[in-house]
Amino acid sequence: NYIKNVCGGSQENITQVMYILLAEYMRTGHECNPIDFLVYFKERRNENITDEIREIFGRYITVDMFKSFGMMDKIRLFEFMDSRKLFSEKVANKNKFIKIITDEVLQYPDEEFIAREIVLKILTRRAITEYGRPLSKNDFEFANERERFIDFYVEHWVKKLGRDDGSDGYLERVKKFTEFVTKVQDITEYNGMWRDNRESRVFSQMIAEELINRVSNKVLAQERAAKMFGDAAKKRVNADKVNTYDYYGRTAEAAFSILAKTPTRALATIKFLNEKISDESVERLMEACRAENSNESSTERFKSCINKQSLTIIHENFWGADLPIRAYIMNRLLGAYSSDDDKKLQLVVDTYFKKDSQYYNDAMIILESVYKNLQDYERGLILAALLSSGQNEKDSGITNGQQVGRGLKMFFQAKGGAFVKFGQLLSYLPSLDSDIRKELSTLREKANIPTRDELFEMLRTSLPESEYKKISYVGKVLGGGSIYVTVQVKYNGKDCVVALMRPNTRVLMEDGINMISNSVKDMAAKDKKFAQLKGIVTQAKLSCQSEVDIEQDYDKYTRAVEIYESLRVHMSTGDYSPDVARWIVYGADDNKDNAYKIMEMAPGKSLVSGDMDEQKKHDMAMAYVALELSILLSGARWDTDRHAGQQNFYDKSFRDFCIGIFDTGAQMSVDPQKRDKIMLGHLFYELIRGVRGGKNISEVLNVKIRNLDSVGEKLGFDTAYIDGV
Repeated sequence: NYIKNVCGGSQENITQVMYILLAEYMRTGHECNPIDFLVYFKERRNENITDEIREIFGRYITVDMFKSFGMMDKIRLFEFMDSRKLFSEKVANKNKFIKIITDEVLQYPDEEFIAREIVLKILTRRAITEYGRPLSKNDFEFANERERFIDFYVEHWVKKLGRDDGSDGYLERVKKFTEFVTKVQDITEYNGMWRDNRESRVFSQMIAEELINRVSNKVLAQERAAKMFGDAAKKRVNADKVNTYDYYGRTAEAAFSILAKTPTRALATIKFLNEKISDESVERLMEACRAENSNESSTERFKSCINKQSLTIIHENFWGADLPIRAYIMNRLLGAYSSDDDKKLQLVVDTYFKKDSQYYNDAMIILESVYKNLQDYERGLILAALLSSGQNEKDSGITNGQQVGRGLKMFFQAKGGAFVKFGQLLSYLPSLDSDIRKELSTLREKANIPTRDELFEMLRTSLPESEYKKISYVGKVLGGGSIYVTVQVKYNGKDCVVALMRPNTRVLMEDGINMISNSVKDMAAKDKKFAQLKGIVTQAKLSCQSEVDIEQDYDKYTRAVEIYESLRVHMSTGDYSPDVARWIVYGADDNKDNAYKIMEMAPGKSLVSGDMDEQKKHDMAMAYVALELSILLSGARWDTDRHAGQQNFYDKSFRDFCIGIFDTGAQMSVDPQKRDKIMLGHLFYELIRGVRGGKNISEVLNVKIRNLDSVGEKLGFDTAYIDGV
């Protein structure tokens, strides 16, 4: 009351004075419980709090103090500090606080209602507070924690739904789940003040779609349930929302006609869309628009489009839209920003990488070389897609390398099999940022995994009706490579594997390989470390060309049976014999675009399954490496793309083990030439010398291969074989 009298009754002044007094109270060493002072600041206002006050709050409320509060108090305090912008840049505890909350929430047993409720509220932008107000976030801010929460919530629903048993009762449970998750408010409403529709208390479109698809995959939805999940995941506009959508659509179009009017405005809008929504970010964009043309900014049209409400709607709906829509909008802004390709490319790299980063040049070389070799019509959309792949937020827990890796991965998957293969090759390049390589490495086995609904569509399209009818159950997707998606099925009552060629693979592969070859030449010309990719791309080209031809693929399989099954590995731990999974039936349509193969299921476990003890894993790996090296060093045909997820191991009897081989698509199609074997001998000799001299094996390999490449270039002979080795 005293402060109220001094301030003359102004609520804004009262609140500001209270912040200053409280900060001073903390600064001078007095103890107080931060939870107790929440009652003084019930009004949600964004006062102009100084950096000094933020720093005092940040230093006073330490990580240890935060840990000492109860779960609900932690969430209330976090929401309070976040909504009033009390987190200091200098005292960066915000990320630590949300991690503490996440760890504690996820420690609750799944059957604890409060844990699920907290997860639900955080995912739906409704952190529990004593004010009962939602967090003012466009989506959950911390990407890694968001992923953990979604995993937690997915597991809860998977347990609740159980595996799909095909019954009508199961479909009823799926219906209730999808209705609950898709009860979404598609656009933010405005009726004189910002508000959330209290009745629609569930998920943003983006999270709803992710939850539905992940639950669908986990419960192994069969055909009827898969269609139900698929229909629910697709965004729909109800009849009663058509007028609302039309109104906001016309408002957005009018706003974009102003935002994309000049290069300066377009650039400001691109930056606005690639950061978190905040009062400051909205004000920056409005100021950029006003500064360009003071006369225009006074018009009613400008005022109705370029204001806090309209720009917030645009930001929220931009990130709620599907990636192709976001890319289309971003492409329009890029075109307004500049017609200079180099300038637009520079903007993309600068968005994700700081210029003083050691990987800045690598990112620039890769993007520039690939971009240069794209078709004209693709260039703008590809850059736009990279800029629209994810918000570049501070405190998100995602590194620059991960952002670029995800953008490249998305681009490679969209471009088809050849580019997926290229992404796989880049993931092996030690000189690239490890975070980029980690993201790209998922292309080896988990590239562009279809949803359950899409999977059944692929099965119906690719398989003859007679073969499709023999499948009584569709299990989990085992892998997604550059060309095939493989899935476990019950075929004629037996556990088998179906491999389905991705749609349009043949056309995309042919165009893509030529584009990649040219890109790699450009990359190598700019930095010699990329030269080692040239030979590998040649090998990949041969591999891809034969893999898309189902008859050639079958020939490689029969040759693999002949090579592998004539060998046996003897070790002190026992004998290991390879066994190639047999093809049962294969085929393709008249255009050879929809190819398929049905194979025996290789029994056992892979080295990447995680449930094999370490000693046994070590022994199996040693035996397998010995097997592959014996084939390679004998000068025979060998598989150029072997990795740990392509074979299963099991015990046949005491000290008698089996190595189950599958996916023989990268088996060499022709025998190595005499010159190839001579180069292999040189390489092997250098390795032995290097090991005896105590040198690093990787360095010896790289130096020798570079020398052989150089000789091959000068003398005009092919070194693809030795590069593959």
